[in-house]
Amino acid sequence: MHKDKRYEKILSQINTKLSPYAKENLKLKIEIINNENHYGAFIKAALSAIELNYPHEEWSANYRELISQPGDALQNIDHFYQSLSQKYGFPILPRATRWRNVNKLSYITNLLLKDGRFQEAINVARRWVGYRPNSIDAHQSLAQALQKNDEISEASDVLKKALEISRNQDKSKTAAINRQLAELKLN
Repeated sequence: MHKDKRYEKILSQINTKLSPYAKENLKLKIEIINNENHYGAFIKAALSAIELNYPHEEWSANYRELISQPGDALQNIDHFYQSLSQKYGFPILPRATRWRNVNKLSYITNLLLKDGRFQEAINVARRWVGYRPNSIDAHQSLAQALQKNDEISEASDVLKKALEISRNQDKSKTAAINRQLAELKLN
């Protein structure tokens, strides 16, 4: 493409036509993707555009680092996402769950429980339940955090909600929830 002067003219025209759409929070670039079919070029271009406008190093929150900072774990996570939301001009929320990734509220709930930070675990688990109200796992984790914080009555109520969800969604989890409820009653 660099050898043929027609392409330079076309690229310049495209740049001129696109430049009015570039804004502080929307960057544009023209990129030549060599040796790709249409589909391959589109995928590479889409990934390049995402990285250009939403850089991984800026968007990839390290939840373990955030909760190790002074202050409340959930407030630290919220501060990160509020700053990101403000910069980009639209709401950006923490991940509740994500397969095989520690940067999610579900993992952080369990980590806070292991660290004995029960009230913070409750707050994070409540947010997880808020984002995923039909998640059996979220309700069970919230109940576990409440139990560790000696809030047995509320833990029981949360488990009853998890039991109701499991009957409609995944009956294979009802036995585990019933065991968790029985354990609460022993305490």
